[in-house]
Amino acid sequence: MVGIFQQPAFLRLFLSNLVSQVGNKVHRIALLALVNETYGLVWTGVLISAQLFSRVILGPLLGPFVDRNDRRLIMLYSDLLCMALVALIPLLGIRSLGALIALTVLVAATDALRYPALNSAVADLVPEASLDQANSLLLLTNRVAEIGFVALGGLLVAGVGFAPAFYIDAFSYLVSALYLLRLPALKPKPSPRRRYLTALLEGFRPLWHNRTLRYSVLSITIAALFGSAEAVLGYVLAVRVLGIGVQGFGVIEALTAAGALVGFLWVPHITRRMARERLFLLALMVFGFVYASMGAFPYPIWVGMASFLFGVANAGFIVPMRSILQIAAPPDQRGRILGTFISLTDAAQIGGATLGATLAAMLGITEAIVFCGLAVTALALTVTLLGGIPEASTAPTAAKT
Repeated sequence: MVGIFQQPAFLRLFLSNLVSQVGNKVHRIALLALVNETYGLVWTGVLISAQLFSRVILGPLLGPFVDRNDRRLIMLYSDLLCMALVALIPLLGIRSLGALIALTVLVAATDALRYPALNSAVADLVPEASLDQANSLLLLTNRVAEIGFVALGGLLVAGVGFAPAFYIDAFSYLVSALYLLRLPALKPKPSPRRRYLTALLEGFRPLWHNRTLRYSVLSITIAALFGSAEAVLGYVLAVRVLGIGVQGFGVIEALTAAGALVGFLWVPHITRRMARERLFLLALMVFGFVYASMGAFPYPIWVGMASFLFGVANAGFIVPMRSILQIAAPPDQRGRILGTFISLTDAAQIGGATLGATLAAMLGITEAIVFCGLAVTALALTVTLLGGIPEASTAPTAAKT
């Protein structure tokens, strides 16, 4: 896998993303501390919801802008804008709740712009055969940053306060931008200009007319809905059913993260021998089955083992999913399709938390986990019986943008 680092452009993109992710994890802890200490728990929830809904709404809306402009410059200017916005949070956010919400929403908006630009750039910089390696490494940086720097962010905030943490995040955006400066230009191919609304609507067409994209995005969105219920159900399972407390839940989460790390390293080797589309559905089936087993056999040892496998299977479908979308999407519509994809999955995650709480109240905790897990497995089996996901092939550039 390290061979992909011999491609200088991808190495710079990887380092830019790594530095940015580290800063984001520290930022997250500092933001929660600032809001909770200054404005209270209710506003903490409001702010988190505002961030999520901003990404859900703005992801598709900003897609045409990503497809019409140099993706390197989009990422670069997004980082510089975030640097300024984040640096203003401890200066203005502590004095005005309105300013804090506005700054937070603007940071989320730049993330909604950066994400499709970043993932479109991967397909521009890396050969198709290396996409799984590239996507695995980018996803790996997120997990590594989460494991290593969320705790460090907590220690930093506890030791010196939240303001330095925001300035560290602002500095990370600057470093990220410096790496992006050395990327080659990632300009779209010249094509006839259309009205923005027309271009926006055109970005949805491949999601319906292209069976590979339709089945992939629909499958991952439904899976995210049921899979995200684990965010609520997993905690309640650990505390109320297994009786292992918050510390035990932390161990379960750590095992899931460890499984994901192994999965991200393992997937590129598997896709050399197995089609991405087949691995995606197989991993989705295993993910659902392991998920259901936690409710069917609610014993600490098994839940711990299953949590590790849960993380491995999660990586097993996320990595090929990214590659499938990058290959199957028309090059001049990747920004719109990837922006819509992340919006749908974010919306499914929001709905999944509500679904988990509702099912737990209706069915019981373990029964809700079994139901959600089997729903994911049934989804993957249904798609397989319908003929599976057609192999992704490089899509032609659409005539209109």
